Amino acid sequence: MFVDADICGLKVGDEHPVRIMGVLNLSHESFYKSSVVNIDSILDKAHSMVDSGATILDIGARSTWMLAKPVISREEEMQRLGPALNILKDNVDVLISVDTMFADIAERALELGADMINDVSGFKSDEEMLDAVVDHNCPVVAMATDKVPGDPIGMNAIMDSLAGIIRQAHDKGMDTSKLILDPAIGKWV
Repeated sequence: MFVDADICGLKVGDEHPVRIMGVLNLSHESFYKSSVVNIDSILDKAHSMVDSGATILDIGARSTWMLAKPVISREEEMQRLGPALNILKDNVDVLISVDTMFADIAERALELGADMINDVSGFKSDEEMLDAVVDHNCPVVAMATDKVPGDPIGMNAIMDSLAGIIRQAHDKGMDTSKLILDPAIGKWV
């Protein structure tokens, strides 16, 4: 199989260079405290990532770790994301991805200048997420998930989950060429 894709003008695939996604973690409840970026230093951190080769910056404002405490509200998630997007949108020349599992957050982030959405729940946390990304005609990363992020164990379960995500996106009218699949290989569950 030959891969040649376009993500908001960024060419990816077999004939293109490897693309690096830098992660800007705004979730203070994250288990990995060293990864958390303070809003006051977000632009410096973003420029450092871009200078190191990042062509996509993924901003997350809520910990996706299942045991994270406290669980924050959607309002808190947006209060963290909004200022970050405002700082970055005209000050970095890379794609901006927002890591969220909720349609209302995705819609607001896209309105504020995000280019794409990264949903680790594979459209399972919010049944309106697919409608939001279809309405905005934007690329979306969807992670293999059956009930909770990353729960498929083994290659067959992962492939079944990803096939289900593709079917669900197609049935909602999404241009599936804008769907980026994440197999969730790692320590999720």
